Amino acid sequence: MENVNGVIANNLVNLRKRSGLTQLQLAEKLNYSDKAISRWEKGEALPNIGVLLSLAEFYGVKIQDIVYPQKVVEPKKSKNRLRALMVLLSSTLVWLIATIVYVVLSYIEGIQNEWFSFIIALPVFFLVITIFFAVWKNNLLASIFASLLVWSFILMISLVLEEYQIWMVYIIGLPLQIVIVLSALFVHFKKGRN
Repeated sequence: MENVNGVIANNLVNLRKRSGLTQLQLAEKLNYSDKAISRWEKGEALPNIGVLLSLAEFYGVKIQDIVYPQKVVEPKKSKNRLRALMVLLSSTLVWLIATIVYVVLSYIEGIQNEWFSFIIALPVFFLVITIFFAVWKNNLLASIFASLLVWSFILMISLVLEEYQIWMVYIIGLPLQIVIVLSALFVHFKKGRN
């Protein structure tokens, strides 16, 4: 068998890159330092058997796929596919309900602006996506969708209550947007310190 350190190092680099992670992100997920990850990937040190088992489980591969020089190791993609499917199904459900409400309201005489069902569905849609990314600890996407949630909610209020000319409601969005950005920065820098 060729150089064990080199084989493990190459396999670890391939797995990490195919998962779309930096050394720092992987280190955070495994509760190790990025220096340890770097040393493993350079072949300067070997992770112990417990860490190898954790890495194999994390990537969804067998431990043999990490320690033996064989085929290019493919990470388990079913987790990301499942997450994408969950977001797609949940989002579709929001828009399906909005469409049903629209159709029902369009058959009721005297009701105007049945299209508001779609305006109301917009912040609900962004809320669902924000919750998913927050639970999955993807802070960047959670922050982006939280911003979209705030502005779509304000848009909804201004359109639904259009007759009251409450355009000043948009001013509320500015401090909320600042809070979202500052909280995202706080989480980012807090992770950087760990």
